[in-house]
Amino acid sequence: MADPRPSGSDPPPAPGRRGPGRLFARFWAAHTSSNLADGIMLTALPLLAVAITTDPLAVAGLTAVWYLPWLLFGLHVGALVDRIDQRVAMVAANAVRGGCLAALTLLTLLGVRSVWLLYAAMFVAMTCEVVYDTAGRTLLPRIVPRPELRRANGRLEGGRIVTEDVLGGPVASLLFAVAAAIPLALNAGAYIVGAALVLALPLRPRRGGPPSHSGPPRPPPSRASSLTREALDGLRYIWSDRVQRGMALCAAAGSLAAGALNAILVLFVTQTLGVPIALYGAYMAVSAVGALIGAAVCDRLTRRYGAARVLVATHLGLASVLAALALAPGVRLGALAVGALGLAMTIINVVIISLLQTVTPEGVMGRAMASRRLLAKAAGPVGALAGGALGRIGLEIPFLFAAVALAAIPLAFHRTFRLAAARAAAAESAPAARGPDPPDAPSA
Repeated sequence: MADPRPSGSDPPPAPGRRGPGRLFARFWAAHTSSNLADGIMLTALPLLAVAITTDPLAVAGLTAVWYLPWLLFGLHVGALVDRIDQRVAMVAANAVRGGCLAALTLLTLLGVRSVWLLYAAMFVAMTCEVVYDTAGRTLLPRIVPRPELRRANGRLEGGRIVTEDVLGGPVASLLFAVAAAIPLALNAGAYIVGAALVLALPLRPRRGGPPSHSGPPRPPPSRASSLTREALDGLRYIWSDRVQRGMALCAAAGSLAAGALNAILVLFVTQTLGVPIALYGAYMAVSAVGALIGAAVCDRLTRRYGAARVLVATHLGLASVLAALALAPGVRLGALAVGALGLAMTIINVVIISLLQTVTPEGVMGRAMASRRLLAKAAGPVGALAGGALGRIGLEIPFLFAAVALAAIPLAFHRTFRLAAARAAAAESAPAARGPDPPDAPSA
């Protein structure tokens, strides 16, 4: 009987495989605890800054500090993560930022408050986030079979949305109203819990990497022990491979569009659409609903239609909705666009990350992930500046700019998407994809 699935769609899951597995459940719990801490911190620190000073530039400095670690350390962290046990990196990162927030809690209780202390805490926490996030994305393919990576990434993204985007901010705000130190203490505790859960993951290092047809060979070990040399080796690998290069540029283009939208979104919603400021948070919550739906349906859509088709359709669909909103703004269409933004960006991120985790050789995984994130983080502020400048002409113009950028992505990279999907299908059917690393025997 002929296979009813369209050509180019992903292979069905292997018989008897029911999900990412027991080790992933622990990994998910650790990730979710850390995401809750992130959500609390990203609300509590700005609130504490406003309690210290009303200078807009001083408060905005926290956002600048938020970006700095990725730009300063992203590539070197990728090289470091490729050298060491990723679990050690994740545990150390959460332990350090947990200790940092605990110290800030104590200083707050003692009445020692300074914007510079907040800058330092944000810088340390976000530097640790660079390490934790890069190590986590590098570790995931070791504990989840390749055919289950999309489902696993979808669950991770769903957990992040609920804890960081939905719960973290309101919880931090409510607790801050009681006492400024309470959300900081909870923040520190959530990081420590995440570290303990990662520490409980028993793994053996995987021997070997993806099969040779999953991409070009990884860069040879550098003769110099310099992290800078190894980071540059990783960049050369990324740029020499069509899939890696295309996915990195795709991420940068998407971040450029998102930055342009985020820069003027609050003005567009409150001024052009006329949504009251008091209802702005509830209106934007539609994005989280869309993102949760995207995380839930991503794996099913990709298995049925194929990764390349899903990526092309998602980019074009989101571009169409944004263009329609710019040309005919309305409250209902705006809510649809906000929800579509959350849904589409979640699907795009989950599919692309899963493809890269499947086709990237293990020895260069950290550098590949870090390089892609670095380009995306660098493009975001550029997009924000462009969105702000275009918004002076008209608040609908950044939406048209984002729509054009998103529509151009599948036109420029559709062949990259198809090649990545083909490599991933080959890697998933290879013997190395039959299962995750076996757990170590429990110690006596």
